[in-house]
Amino acid sequence: MATEGDCAICYSKILLPLTLDCDHTFCFTCIKGVYLTSMDDEDNEDGPCCPMCREPIDDELFDHPTVKGQLDMRDPEEKEEEKEKEEEGDEEKKDVSNTSIASDAGDKMDDLHADLAALSVSNTVVKQEGKKKKNDSSSYWLYQGGGGGWWRFDPRCEKDLEKGREEGKDSIKMLICGNMYCMNLDKMVQQRLQECDYDDTGYHLTGQNRSIRRVESKEELETLRVRGIAGVAISQ
Repeated sequence: MATEGDCAICYSKILLPLTLDCDHTFCFTCIKGVYLTSMDDEDNEDGPCCPMCREPIDDELFDHPTVKGQLDMRDPEEKEEEKEKEEEGDEEKKDVSNTSIASDAGDKMDDLHADLAALSVSNTVVKQEGKKKKNDSSSYWLYQGGGGGWWRFDPRCEKDLEKGREEGKDSIKMLICGNMYCMNLDKMVQQRLQECDYDDTGYHLTGQNRSIRRVESKEELETLRVRGIAGVAISQ
């Protein structure tokens, strides 16, 4: 069950939030998947509707989605984890401070324990800062746009693609906007899959494919024509 701040479709923290006219908010790619699936369903006479209240979804929401300025490209789940760790670190520092105040100035053993505890907290903070720097220098994954240029995958897709690459996989399957895709990490091609009954996997390639690309630095990313993220254009 989705909690506050979660998407009622994927049950994860909302990423690229899109609020419908009915005021319900979902991940952009999640609600776009609902919209596209409903459009393809010939038996659905009502058309695309909000999963929460069944209010109609405005077609114009997906015509030219645009956001101004910079997007927060970090996975909300990771931000929550870092926030919890920072709070734990603050509590540890507070405990060390209280221990120091309560300890007897003349008791060298208590002072030693407090120093060791403080050192432990310091090491924890250093590790957290090192992890943040590692996240900041992470790679970028792009897919080729239909009208030219490139689009960034959303942070969760980037994480899955990077994991597949690190594990040495030739390809991985990913569900994007209600459609299943095969990400060929050997040929660096994104291929859409279609459900079928005559293949053991339950899918076959449709022949529709786009190039994908891994960029290792922000400097290289800035040399490319990146139009936006996951179908959402960015205007400065």
